[in-house]
Amino acid sequence: MKIIKSFVKPKTREGYYTVVANCDDDIWYLYNLIAVGDIVRLSTFRKVKQPKDNYSSKKVERKPVVLTLGVLSVDFTSDEKGTTLSLKTKNLRENTYVMLGQIQTIDVELFSKIQLIKNRWSREDEDLLKEASDVNYGVDSVVMLYDDGFASFYNIKTNFTKF
Repeated sequence: MKIIKSFVKPKTREGYYTVVANCDDDIWYLYNLIAVGDIVRLSTFRKVKQPKDNYSSKKVERKPVVLTLGVLSVDFTSDEKGTTLSLKTKNLRENTYVMLGQIQTIDVELFSKIQLIKNRWSREDEDLLKEASDVNYGVDSVVMLYDDGFASFYNIKTNFTKF
């Protein structure tokens, strides 16, 4: 994970980190960092219907939007298709395409910038974030178990194991 920018007040521990998830493991770290009640700011796309004119039918365009969202729930899925982090959120800032208070589910994607804002950053959260951003931390180990023509592979990290 790459930390782009950060600001945390020393006394109150209130602040934010702006990060980019570079691999599936980073999505797992974000799952452990984002909690209900946190605020996330990210860029996404919204489908916008264009008005109908005399010569064409309704057209739908994808417009980029920066959203500030309050986290209502966090869901993590990891399977053979990949790793997914879904956030059920409530819009905290009204803009042209999204109403204030609108509930939506956002998937956190790889290589997209996300700003995580907390009222209080715990030392454990900051340690976890620094661990995720340290390229030398937690060297991977791979284990293969073989029995009667069936092989299982496990990727062992410091904090978790993937089948």
